[in-house]
Amino acid sequence: MHETGIARRLLSVIYPMLDGKKQVTRIKLRFGELKMVQKDLLETAFSTLTRGDKRFKDTILEIEIKPVRGKCNTCQSEFDIKNFEMRCPFCGETSIDITGGYESEIVEMEVVEDV
Repeated sequence: MHETGIARRLLSVIYPMLDGKKQVTRIKLRFGELKMVQKDLLETAFSTLTRGDKRFKDTILEIEIKPVRGKCNTCQSEFDIKNFEMRCPFCGETSIDITGGYESEIVEMEVVEDV
């Protein structure tokens, strides 16, 4: 379950930004489909790793999965690759480059003063 490793890395980025008086209310994440992230497993890992830490009480994780993107080397069209079909949907050629699907980003984070 690599989601636990992802949650640990996420927290290693967030912890230095917080002091004891701040609470994280929401984190928006974006992953490419090729990262093979399972949303429910990441949410469970994050919840387990932050259990008992008041800075993450009731934190909402918003997880977006971006499709695999490709670019045809023949007609130069860009497109989403569905079901790992490695063929240009415009001209039918199989000479394509993968241009997206490996993303791993913290898009946004909401932090409030802990009361």
